[in-house]
Amino acid sequence: MNVRLTIAVGFAVAAFGLTAAASATPPVALGPAATAEGLAIQVVGPDGGTISSTSAAAAPPAATLPGAPFAYPEDASVVSAESTTVQVSASAPDGTASAVTEIDHLSLFAGEITLDSARGSVSSAGTVGDLSDSTLTNLVVAGAPVGVAPNARVPVADWGYALLLPQSTKTGTTAKPSWRGTVSALVVHLDVDHAGLPAGSEIRIGYADAYARPPEAAAPTPTTTATTTAATTSKHPSPKAPANASMPAPSLAGAPGVTSAKKKARKKSGLPVFLSPPTVTPKLTAGGYVFPV
Repeated sequence: MNVRLTIAVGFAVAAFGLTAAASATPPVALGPAATAEGLAIQVVGPDGGTISSTSAAAAPPAATLPGAPFAYPEDASVVSAESTTVQVSASAPDGTASAVTEIDHLSLFAGEITLDSARGSVSSAGTVGDLSDSTLTNLVVAGAPVGVAPNARVPVADWGYALLLPQSTKTGTTAKPSWRGTVSALVVHLDVDHAGLPAGSEIRIGYADAYARPPEAAAPTPTTTATTTAATTSKHPSPKAPANASMPAPSLAGAPGVTSAKKKARKKSGLPVFLSPPTVTPKLTAGGYVFPV
């Protein structure tokens, strides 16, 4: 008996501990209702760490990075761009976000990959979004012009490959709608060491990311209607009915067209109606009294 009780108590304590732990865990909070990020150029090592990059921009609040040249390393033997710009904006009340990055006259690895302009662009309106403004203009790889299509993969000589306009989207649920879009104008990946960069390195051009969810509906303002009731006080209050009192049956006597039942009874009988019995005094004699017939 003691063993069973001990086991039962142990299970109860364990269950209580699990319940308490679960109830103490705070719910997962949603992040910002709208965000945007942009980065024109980034050189990433095999471990994912940044080797060199332009300045990044993030919203909110809205931000613009004016055009500026970029080179890596100093002799521009790996990356060279005449101008880079970034614009980002995000508005939670509107449920919108956007990011645009632009790069002009880009050259990678001393001309092995060139283009006139690259643009990464994404905008979100909470439940829908757009990536179609992302472009590559006059892309040339190893001396040959290349047609551009989203998420296309192009081999580069014997040392790597290029991803053209790699992009992805993610939508929320019906209960929690949202839309996120991510795009890069160009990503170059090294399979082997090349031009001083180790294998596994990447050069990312024109990165843009935007996320938004619809604005929450404003809660209605409660209204209160005051009702005033006027109280009337009488100087002569109505008398209270005694306990167990009952209302008398309604009477129709005296009403027009109603004839009394007593009057009807008198009309039907041919004999006179005596209101009091006659006075009879019998004569007392020695014999028995004989009632007259």
